[in-house]
Amino acid sequence: MDTIKERLQIEGQLTNVKEPLGSSTRALRVIIKREGLRGLFPAYWIHQFTWMPFNGCYFAVYEWARSWSQAQGFPTWWTGLLAGVIAGGLTNPMDVIKTRLQVVRAQPDVFQYRGVLDCAASIIRMEGARALLDGAGARILLLTPRLTMAIALKHHIQAELAA
Repeated sequence: MDTIKERLQIEGQLTNVKEPLGSSTRALRVIIKREGLRGLFPAYWIHQFTWMPFNGCYFAVYEWARSWSQAQGFPTWWTGLLAGVIAGGLTNPMDVIKTRLQVVRAQPDVFQYRGVLDCAASIIRMEGARALLDGAGARILLLTPRLTMAIALKHHIQAELAA
């Protein structure tokens, strides 16, 4: 679904679109028709290597900050926020590369990447290293509240079940 979402997000910027994607269901049909089922997973491994470190970093920071906060007698509500900001920021470069690789087949003459390392090198060469942080603020603002609320709900449910 991530590939479909990102193809739809860039469609308006593409030139020479032969078959407009239009909707998610149409995009699914067009991608499978043009590229086969593999077209839905063009950046599968980098996708995994984006979220595995994110989750590891998030929960490591969260658990450390929560333990520290409890030991100091402080409230723990802020620990999910801290974890989201750190994990989201640190893994943003991988997310940028993943996104570029997911849309490469949409218009190969615009997105000319031959893999993860080529994509990273091209971004740095053509746009500068700061381009790997493109969208970091938005990513942090999307992920942090969602995870903070999910963790808070988890702790609330655990406390209710234990009572």
